[in-house]
Amino acid sequence: MATAYDTWKRTPEPEPADPSDLVAAKLRDWLDDHDSVAEALDDLAANSDHGASGRYTLFSADLARVLTAPLPDLEKHAVRYFHALRGRLQQHLRDSAEAQVAVDLEEAREGASEAAGLARECAA
Repeated sequence: MATAYDTWKRTPEPEPADPSDLVAAKLRDWLDDHDSVAEALDDLAANSDHGASGRYTLFSADLARVLTAPLPDLEKHAVRYFHALRGRLQQHLRDSAEAQVAVDLEEAREGASEAAGLARECAA
């Protein structure tokens, strides 16, 4: 009679996920999540370099440039600013997703190694 262990042993290993697919999925999830976007914007603002005067960040200076644009040019400046900001946000989240996926995969490898070691001990 086959035991649960024998059945598990014959079960083929799942195909490892492609890291780029995992990064893309995590990026989509984060871009769709208000809290993730807000946290990333906080990161971008907090890590922004300071302008030549040292009184404010480049993040604030860029936003101020849009908000103080003459009314006839406001829409053009705002569209350009938010388009560039979205690109920076996506790159920031992509970098974070790549780092998180690397950590997740390493933890999964460690867990698989530990499980394999336990399986060998049980088989012995």
